[in-house]
Amino acid sequence: MRSMFISLVTTLLLACAPDSGKQEAATGQSGQHGTVTEYLSVPGPIRYQDTDFGLKWSEHPNDNYYIQEYLPAGNTLEHFNEMLTIHLFLTDLSVADAADQKIEELEQRKQSDSYCSYQAKDSPDGKEVMLEFFVSQSGG
Repeated sequence: MRSMFISLVTTLLLACAPDSGKQEAATGQSGQHGTVTEYLSVPGPIRYQDTDFGLKWSEHPNDNYYIQEYLPAGNTLEHFNEMLTIHLFLTDLSVADAADQKIEELEQRKQSDSYCSYQAKDSPDGKEVMLEFFVSQSGG
């Protein structure tokens, strides 16, 4: 069984699921940097803490890695105060190992980023971990 490692800059979700293949349904949306492709079939906009985040940029740099960036209305990729980013890694890591790896990375970042903080929670069924974290762009 393969694991999917999904990272959100504001929220990190880890889910264990069978390899479901790639989904590359183009949305036809035009973003600031060309056409945006909805690779992950995430229904949008994403509502988080009473803010709606719309898909503004995406990339599929290799077979095992997808990135989608979401911003509130009125924000641009060059000028924003909040961003929600999904990083999807198809990996053989367990959910616990993937979460531990990200927590270790965040602990290291705390040394140079005074805004870095996180909170981890397990799902009721124990199959997912939600890791909410905050970082600054400039390193604090």
